Amino acid sequence: MSKLHTPKTSGAEAPSSCWRWMTSFGSCSPGHSVVDCGAAPGAWSQVAVQRVNSAGTDPELPRGTVVGIDLLNIPPLDGAHFLPSHDVTDPATHAKLLDLLPNGHAHVILSDMAPNASGFREMDHEKLIMMCLSLIDLAEKILQPGGSLVCKYWDWEPRS
Repeated sequence: MSKLHTPKTSGAEAPSSCWRWMTSFGSCSPGHSVVDCGAAPGAWSQVAVQRVNSAGTDPELPRGTVVGIDLLNIPPLDGAHFLPSHDVTDPATHAKLLDLLPNGHAHVILSDMAPNASGFREMDHEKLIMMCLSLIDLAEKILQPGGSLVCKYWDWEPRS
């Protein structure tokens, strides 16, 4: 794994932030494979489908792969394969990913995961960071050399 990117976003700007990141770093190109963790409701997956041409909308470009995972239900999206009701930290989910990804590898792992908010900022922030760190195990299994792991986190200042 060569890169760890952590864009700081609010929920409303997440898809456009994801698009800017993919454009800036060139990490998602036609023919690439993307895993979207915390995929519901599917906004980042929509961006990834367009970037990697997984729906085959441009027949002149290579066709990529997008796989989304979430504990929640995810509405269908042309060009994406979703694993709803799946825990991204579960080894059984990792095994399914290996089967769905070309050659068992992804170019990019995106994470828009977030814990259910408790109202305690420090605790919620720590839970989110732990979720991001949990993806390192997945990245070691499926991320191809030179690939990227992108985790969203909340930016906040501790109260004094």
